[in-house]
Amino acid sequence: MPRNFAPLRKLLCELYSDREVAKLAARDAGLDPANIREHDILTVYWQNILEEAEKQGLLDRLLANARAEYPARQAELALPPDEPDHGAALTPQQVRVGLRKLLEAHFDLNGLRDLCFDMGIQYENLSGETLGAKARELILYCERRLRIGELIETGREARPELAWPALP
Repeated sequence: MPRNFAPLRKLLCELYSDREVAKLAARDAGLDPANIREHDILTVYWQNILEEAEKQGLLDRLLANARAEYPARQAELALPPDEPDHGAALTPQQVRVGLRKLLEAHFDLNGLRDLCFDMGIQYENLSGETLGAKARELILYCERRLRIGELIETGREARPELAWPALP
């Protein structure tokens, strides 16, 4: 069962807002930064750190170090509870359809334009005029370039309150 790292991820980005300091925090917890997937977006990089720490059983240590460094934020630096994995059994097609429905229901054309901007995608190059067409083309564009995970993470940053699909 995965954890919802969104609130913790946001806090860690605030506390460790420099990539090199984030690497030091990971190293201090016993993680090898070479094993953590790099990413230009700090929030995604912190997600990768948290996932790697959890995988190696070092998440408690990472958070204990952060609590020691920021004692006033102890309550916020708690281990998030396990949550049911609603997306683990989804096929790529189900992720695609769920993502399209989510974009159509919770974004407008300007919101999609912002997502594209944040990802460095030329919105004007996506075909279609309607919200549904633009959402579909953005998803297909990201699939062709193996950037669906980045689209989901960028969307999660923009709208953390939404239930974003998990990749299969």
